[in-house]
Amino acid sequence: MDNNKLKSLFPRLYTISMDQGKMVGEVGSLEALGWTWRLRWRRPRFDWESSMEAELINLITRKILSKETEDTIVWSANPNGVFSVKSAYLTLCIQSNGISHDIFFSLMAS
Repeated sequence: MDNNKLKSLFPRLYTISMDQGKMVGEVGSLEALGWTWRLRWRRPRFDWESSMEAELINLITRKILSKETEDTIVWSANPNGVFSVKSAYLTLCIQSNGISHDIFFSLMAS
């Protein structure tokens, strides 16, 4: 599951979350009966935000979590999941839709 995808699916929850940028292991724990989420919020949620939270938890609990699996950050722009300058550059090129930006000229000059 892509962190940025959750951020874009639930932007309102992201803005009130106290767990921005944290890894899975930092927002829950593996208990005897399975994974327990401990999401923290800067303020109480409105009713409509609580239903969004329930939807978020339903979505993230579909993943099977295990103590044996290391919690890592995966760079989704590269098939092997590892960040590289080349993959970042190619991502910028694709997102630019052929429009020239100053960032490309500074990258080429370096």
